[in-house]
Amino acid sequence: MTQPVPPPEVLQVVRLLDGARVQFALVTALELHLFEHLAKGPATAGELAARAGVSERGAQALLDTFLALDVVKLEAGRYRNGPGADMVLVPGKPGYVGEEQAPMLRQQVQWLSRMTDAVRTGKPVVAIDDPSVLSFWTHLTPMIARMNAPIAAQAVRELGLDQGEPALLDVGGGMAVYSLAVLAANPRARATQADWPHINASARALVEKQGNGARFETIDGDFRRTDLGQGRFDVAVLSNIMHQESPASNRELLGRLHRALKPGAHLVVAEFVVDDGRTGPPMPLMFNLNMLPLSDEGKSYERRELTALVTEAGFAAPRLVPAGPVSTLVIAARS
Repeated sequence: MTQPVPPPEVLQVVRLLDGARVQFALVTALELHLFEHLAKGPATAGELAARAGVSERGAQALLDTFLALDVVKLEAGRYRNGPGADMVLVPGKPGYVGEEQAPMLRQQVQWLSRMTDAVRTGKPVVAIDDPSVLSFWTHLTPMIARMNAPIAAQAVRELGLDQGEPALLDVGGGMAVYSLAVLAANPRARATQADWPHINASARALVEKQGNGARFETIDGDFRRTDLGQGRFDVAVLSNIMHQESPASNRELLGRLHRALKPGAHLVVAEFVVDDGRTGPPMPLMFNLNMLPLSDEGKSYERRELTALVTEAGFAAPRLVPAGPVSTLVIAARS
């Protein structure tokens, strides 16, 4: 007898109740390299267990879960990675979320388990300088860099930075993704990154490995307070920064960037942008929850909010360009 299928509305709620189970199933699969082993070829649960050195029972439980989620496919008794798993969960792919990110995911679950306190108070549940936060960023930054590399390349094309002699300022640049993209595309470009000293040191090592260290400078310190100069740059980048900051902090930062840019220069903001009225898209909407336990006033900003912040700082009305699967480039000329 065929089991009756619950209505879609009920299934949606059931999947929400399964959220923690799914999160830990993914962390476990990453730690055991199951998707990497499955990428070697279709396998039964027993064959996958042998490849990964785990129990067949355990492999079957994970495969059942990921089949239910349509992350893996089952054909003729053998499992294979679905398209999404193949793009994101297998080493060597641009969006790879690997074993090194597993501790980050476990830490995130711990913070999110305190969501009730964060919702009740509207305040973060952990201090920004807590060692767990610093460890979290250590694991998250490489993943962000891999995901943002194509977006940085798109920004180079959008602004024609492969031409002329542009001077780029990347505020909170992390692993120098935008600097690497510009310097590789244009042998006459120069780049400056403003970030913490230890982050800038790692960024410099990456740029020097690329062979462009002579055209790369750093401004060490908290980018909210360091001097960014006046009229020095042709392009200023804020990539995945504004969602961490309050509206007041963003206004101040954008004003400083306006002063740091030459007349006619451009601002580039890469963000998870929410539609006006907060109707979508899904990922930027859900990302807002990430900011609640980790920041005082950070959030996913609406299109109109970002437009207002940018124009209030003295920039022309921006154009918003889709970038990658979930990001948006906000590009505005300095008035």
